[in-house]
Amino acid sequence: MQLRKIFFFTVCAISSVSLFAQKVSVQTKLDRHEIKTGEQAVLDFTIRTDDLTNTQLLLPADSLGGTRFEVLSTIFTDTLDIDDHIKEIKGRCLITSFDSTLVTIPPMIVQTPTAQAESQPLALNVVQPEVDLSKPDEFFDIKTPWKLPYTLRDILIIVYSNPISWLLMFIMLLFIIWLETKFKFRKKDRNAVAVPQIRLSPKEEAEANLAALDKLKLPEQGQYKLFYSNLVEILKIYIYREKALHVQEMTSSEVVDTLKRNAEPEKLVTSIRSIFFIADMAKFAKYKPLPDEHYRSMQEAYAFLNLADTTWNRHEGGEENKNLTEKVEAEL
Repeated sequence: MQLRKIFFFTVCAISSVSLFAQKVSVQTKLDRHEIKTGEQAVLDFTIRTDDLTNTQLLLPADSLGGTRFEVLSTIFTDTLDIDDHIKEIKGRCLITSFDSTLVTIPPMIVQTPTAQAESQPLALNVVQPEVDLSKPDEFFDIKTPWKLPYTLRDILIIVYSNPISWLLMFIMLLFIIWLETKFKFRKKDRNAVAVPQIRLSPKEEAEANLAALDKLKLPEQGQYKLFYSNLVEILKIYIYREKALHVQEMTSSEVVDTLKRNAEPEKLVTSIRSIFFIADMAKFAKYKPLPDEHYRSMQEAYAFLNLADTTWNRHEGGEENKNLTEKVEAEL
């Protein structure tokens, strides 16, 4: 036990450092070194890079392969200009663990096309809540609420004494009248010829939405957050229509992980990860893209659509993806 404490405090005293030169570096720090099972700890990280657009961040959970701890959320909090070339990004991860042991958090890795850096592993001691076993009489089981059956008389009293009940009955009466009127008009229109509606393919719809977004000129008005929010939403809807993957409510990292689990090509995953990284910077870290970066993001979005269309619709799985698209359109 003594050796375990010595090891724990020794590891916690080591500060995270970069493994590569000044161009790329990453530092991590825990806000506390011991938690109880189920509690949460904050992992703060600081990244410095000279190529923000092509910088990729790999979280500790990506390389862990186990269930000792869980990353609940990841946010970017700030972006600073260190000099004309180096930018500093600050963020934090919220982690927890339900395993009472000394948890080792793997290094956080940052990559660019020309360099790579990783932080030192950190240690988080997870302990069980203290329970006084010498006083078992103070332990109480959970009791269910005391329930009494309602009689018909009780129900009638509640209904007739509550003004809301009369309001609901009035609304129900209006609803019945509306249904009756709608049924009569529908009966008259049964002989009318239905005009088929032509729906665009997922790619055509996404390209049309991108063109409409580009015409709004949001970056020129300083509305970077709104521009990238709409850009990400267009790509999520395209993925849902094309692959029937419910990614609309997912974060950027969750969408990337879903594509990985779906065994999508690495080139496709890398393409959308680059777009999502800049979008997250603009939405959550107060990052102001350069004048040509939003244009580059738009071009990368078109490139992703072309690559995804080639991968999903022209290879062996094309027929299967066509069936998925038809299923999604039926749901819509």
